[in-house]
Amino acid sequence: TEYPVMKTWVERMRRDDTEDGGRGLWLRGRQLGDWLALDKPDPKDAENPFGATDLQYTASCFYFYSTELTMKAARALGYAEDAEDYAALSQKIRGAVISEYFNPDGSFKIEGTQTACVLSLFFGIYPEGKKDVVLEQLKSRLRAKDWHLDTGFCGTPFLCRALSDNGANDIAYTLFLNDDFPSWLYEVKLGATTVWERWNSLLEDGTISGTSMNSMNHYSYGSVLEWMFRHAAGIDSIDEAPGFRKARFAPTLNRRVRSMEASYDSASGVYACSWELTDREHVTLSVTVPFNCSALLTLPQAPQEIYEDRTNPMFADVQEGVCHLHAGTYTVSYQLVEPLGQTYDLDTPMWKLKAEPEIVEKLRDVLDLTTIAEEYMGRSVRGYQDMFKGSIDKSLLEQVEVRLAEGR
Repeated sequence: TEYPVMKTWVERMRRDDTEDGGRGLWLRGRQLGDWLALDKPDPKDAENPFGATDLQYTASCFYFYSTELTMKAARALGYAEDAEDYAALSQKIRGAVISEYFNPDGSFKIEGTQTACVLSLFFGIYPEGKKDVVLEQLKSRLRAKDWHLDTGFCGTPFLCRALSDNGANDIAYTLFLNDDFPSWLYEVKLGATTVWERWNSLLEDGTISGTSMNSMNHYSYGSVLEWMFRHAAGIDSIDEAPGFRKARFAPTLNRRVRSMEASYDSASGVYACSWELTDREHVTLSVTVPFNCSALLTLPQAPQEIYEDRTNPMFADVQEGVCHLHAGTYTVSYQLVEPLGQTYDLDTPMWKLKAEPEIVEKLRDVLDLTTIAEEYMGRSVRGYQDMFKGSIDKSLLEQVEVRLAEGR
């Protein structure tokens, strides 16, 4: 029943596009853009709800995304002609956005905000072969904010997912676990049991901020839950199996979290996944597949020999490192290929060290990372020492090396 609504919305955007020459961009109408982002040109203007991301770029990206989703729905429902039409339209839009808003080297013609990068990465809109360039721009933007987000309603839902999908899962977890402003746990520390409309709906002293539109129960930033289910817990849908008749399990481990447990009550039954790190090197993982359903399971950091354990029904059908499961509950414990809690050395970028509170505290009396200018965070400790000869005493440098080798 929703497909006609989806189609009507895409056709509305296509009509606006056609009236502007049919280039594949959505340039008309009153766009709200990355609503309530924290990257406004004038941060003192707290009542300005508009983010810094270009409004027409944002609208055109969502024109593409809506068309892609409608194409997938048409394909799943068997509307072959519609699917072909929307597939062609989505590629036209993608090409137009790339031409209008990107330079050939992958940099932006507009301001490359966090949200601009996130939409590019998550929607797959960037010049050929330049995904890593966009990813580095996003990392640079996050680094400039001391590994904090400044995204609004358009960027936040896809931020952690875009990072995890593109090999930056450690940064996604850092954002998720931040507990100072702006972050989700900042709200929790101030007593929140629901997610706020604004990142600063409450001030640090617990009083309500004086800004308008200040709901204490708003989903937009609560959308991080999707990342928690799809990536952290690892319960994901498969487009080719509508209604969760088949699911994909691919949990991502994190030493700071230690354990995760989630269940999803789908239209086809309850899928569940849990994992627990007993130490830096060992994990116990369990998944449940409901009656008359199936799933694909990718084990995180599993050694090859684990798949040869034919006494465990989890490994009855393994194809190219993926376990093919039928209904039932499956459990396995194993030693990770590499210990969690990354090891560090003098060549590790300082931004990565600073993102780990335990490392910051471990080094504090020999190297206080909080006092080093942000512009140098991309350098390693060794690189910083080489750049500023004698800035770190040799004996202190040796102590830094020893403490880094201990990991966390």
